[in-house]
Amino acid sequence: MAIRWQTMLVAFLLAVATWYLVTGREKVETWLPLPVEMTNSPEGLVIQKGMVKRIEVRVRGPKGMISTLDFKKLAYPLDVSSLKVGENLIDLDARKVPLSRAYEVVQIKPDRLILTVDREAVKTVPVHIEWTGAPKLHRDMQVDDLRSDPEFVQLHGPASELRKLDVAEVRMDTVFEDDTARTWTEDLPILLPDSVKAQPGLVRVSLELGPKTQRIVVKIRSIEAEPPRGLTVEVADNLVTLEIEGPVALFRNDQFRREIAAYPKIEPGMKPGNHELEYWVSLPQGCRLVGKKPETLSAVVRRVE
Repeated sequence: MAIRWQTMLVAFLLAVATWYLVTGREKVETWLPLPVEMTNSPEGLVIQKGMVKRIEVRVRGPKGMISTLDFKKLAYPLDVSSLKVGENLIDLDARKVPLSRAYEVVQIKPDRLILTVDREAVKTVPVHIEWTGAPKLHRDMQVDDLRSDPEFVQLHGPASELRKLDVAEVRMDTVFEDDTARTWTEDLPILLPDSVKAQPGLVRVSLELGPKTQRIVVKIRSIEAEPPRGLTVEVADNLVTLEIEGPVALFRNDQFRREIAAYPKIEPGMKPGNHELEYWVSLPQGCRLVGKKPETLSAVVRRVE
């Protein structure tokens, strides 16, 4: 009985070994994705187009070895030392696929690369901010300041591409629809072709919004000032013309005129006679004086007995 058991065990082991030898020698094929690693890159040149990140390799080999092949650690070495400016045709060589002789490389896709090469260049350009939300800005608001930091960036890339670029564009999509003054900042990326890189790649965009303003001309009469004790002041013509700048929303209603006044300056110790009096102007909040006519008011100062 023991002999039969041993005989059956030996037969089983022989069957397993035979199966392993047969299946191990069976040839199978599979496709392997391999990343492409450039070697010996020529200084001062840049590949503009045609480069691929990975290739597909069709491999034939023993079934047992194919199933255990760790292809994730493999890469195809692409020697680019012979590249020149213009178009370069490079055939992919099956012998460079990093596999042992137990494997056969049947096919490579693509089997060749056409690389367009240009000289690498550097160019400094100003940053241009394209604000797509500007048309939706409230009618009573305006841009007081819009700038980037830095205002210039350095571009690196193919010389033929850099010749097409006079600015580095940044797109700002933020929308402000209310009439609130504000300051807004955000870091935004430079928008460039894939073959061109910017240094720095991000710029800080700052926006300041304030009330939309306009300039208007207003005519008023100066307010009679209280003269020093014992004197009278008589202004020959107290009509003054003021040019002021202020919010357009304020000027839509004539009520703002009630807040405008001109006051002659009466100095203590003023002597009787003819004088050219300076005057100061009071304006509504948010307005500023641009100009005034006349610059002084003609007045006669008399002593009161």
